[in-house]
Amino acid sequence: GTGYANNIKIVWTNLVQGYNTQKVDGTGREILQENHCLTFDGLTWISEVDLIPLEDIFMQTWYGLQFTGLTANLYPNIRYKGATNRGLYNYSVNSICGDNTANEMIVFGDAHKLALGIDSEIDLGNSEYYSGTKRFFSTTYGKGYAFIIENQNMYADNLYSLKGYYKFEPVN
Repeated sequence: GTGYANNIKIVWTNLVQGYNTQKVDGTGREILQENHCLTFDGLTWISEVDLIPLEDIFMQTWYGLQFTGLTANLYPNIRYKGATNRGLYNYSVNSICGDNTANEMIVFGDAHKLALGIDSEIDLGNSEYYSGTKRFFSTTYGKGYAFIIENQNMYADNLYSLKGYYKFEPVN
């Protein structure tokens, strides 16, 4: 339907299979539950994700937040806030923020910009589960990522939380 609202909230759950639990036909055993909540206030999407392993697992890679649209027309320019690499990057090359303490990736064009940020005060946002140099990074195939977990043991029925945001603004 259609209508007007001051706020929008979307809630969903994913049951995730691992590389070693999925069968060729797509069936298999789920090993992780992702509980997602997106809340929109007209300018910013607040993303809250709770991960609950359904058994003890080894998490090789989990990006948490990501987006697409790094193109010449939409978001050709990239900057990293609070990062080692703070220069201006172009969408057509791979770029990384240079450390694991960056708190925001900003992409922009002539008309508008998008900021992707992580709340470092909330659990997974504090870099305890990722020690690499590309907390935020872009790819030549037009995507931006926040790297949250790499090569970590995670334990059954424990709760791991991430909070971040996507903020859309006009370019001044």
